[in-house]
Amino acid sequence: SGMPDRKMGHITVTGPEVHSVQHCVLKLRETVKVRGSNPALLLAWMNDKRLRRIAVLAGGYSGEAEISHRSAQMVMEHIDGSRYDAVLVNIDQSGWWSPQGPGENRTEVDPASLSLKLEGGETWQAELAFVMVHGTPGEDGLLQAQLEVQGMPCTTADSEAMALTFHKGRTTSALRDAGLPVAASIDLATKESWSNQRCHAVAA
Repeated sequence: SGMPDRKMGHITVTGPEVHSVQHCVLKLRETVKVRGSNPALLLAWMNDKRLRRIAVLAGGYSGEAEISHRSAQMVMEHIDGSRYDAVLVNIDQSGWWSPQGPGENRTEVDPASLSLKLEGGETWQAELAFVMVHGTPGEDGLLQAQLEVQGMPCTTADSEAMALTFHKGRTTSALRDAGLPVAASIDLATKESWSNQRCHAVAA
C-alpha cells in the first residue's frame, strides 16, 4: 500500500490490507480475540479499597503532545495518593519512559507489561492505564488495542469505538445508520480537487 508499518509498543501491524488506523485496530483485535472495556469490571476495580497502581500515560506522536503532558500533570497533582500509586509514563518517538527520582531521571518503561524498575531495584507494574494521550495513539484506538492485548484495563472506550470516532465522517455515518439525527455534512480529502459541478452540488 506504500504506507509505513503501524507500531505500538512491541506490536507491529503491517501488510497491504492495512491502510488506516481502524484497519490496524481491527486486525489486532482479530488476532488476539479480545473484546473491549468492561464497564462493570472497571467500576469494581475503582471501588476496590487497596492501594492500586496506575500508569498515567501522556505524550504521543501528534502536535497535541504538549497539551497531553499538561493534562497528565493535572491528573498527577490531583489524584488521591491515599488510594492510588500513580506513575507518569511518557510516550514519544524514542519510546516509553518515566521521570523517576529527585532529578526526574529517565527510566525506561516496558510497554508490554507497563512496568519499570524503581530506584531501589523494585519492579513497579501498573494495574490500570489512565490515558491522557491526545491525538495518535491515544484517541485513534492504537493505544487501546495495545492495552487490550495485555489485558490491561484503561479509562477510555475500547479500541474499536476509539478508532471509529477518531474519523468524524465514519462516526457521522454510523450514527445516521443507527437512526440518530445528525447534521448534514461532507467529507473533505486533503488533496481533493473540486470541479465547479462539485462546488455547486455541495453548496446546494
